[in-house]
Amino acid sequence: MRASRRPPTTRGRDRHVVAIVLEPDTLALEVAIALRIFGRRIPSVADRSGDDPDSPYEVLLLGEQPRLRLGLGDGFAEGTGIDFGPLSPLSAASESDTVIVPGVEVPTRLRSDSLLHALRVAGQRGARLASFGSGAFALAQAGLL
Repeated sequence: MRASRRPPTTRGRDRHVVAIVLEPDTLALEVAIALRIFGRRIPSVADRSGDDPDSPYEVLLLGEQPRLRLGLGDGFAEGTGIDFGPLSPLSAASESDTVIVPGVEVPTRLRSDSLLHALRVAGQRGARLASFGSGAFALAQAGLL
């Protein structure tokens, strides 16, 4: 078994806090990928690699609404989609070490003032800001690129 290296935190916590921002047109696959990367490790893989199955990351899903069902795109019935469970408020981004903005279906859509403000505050407070694909448009709208 080898010692696992813990990611740095900006606020002296035991675990690095990763916030993933969800919007109504967020691509569910990109959220799932971020959760797989930063969430709890697959126990059978951790056993074989000798890694600790507990993730060194604390993952928060953030949104303007307390809950959100992400659609699956064209060709799927209305009301179908993935419910990732309760969401933390966007204000939690300001206390996160890393904020991820997954891709969205309509990248040129103007994002809400509350989302843009949350991204700006997180950046000002020293959070790492990252995006997947078209999520970069929100960072650009916030003036962070």
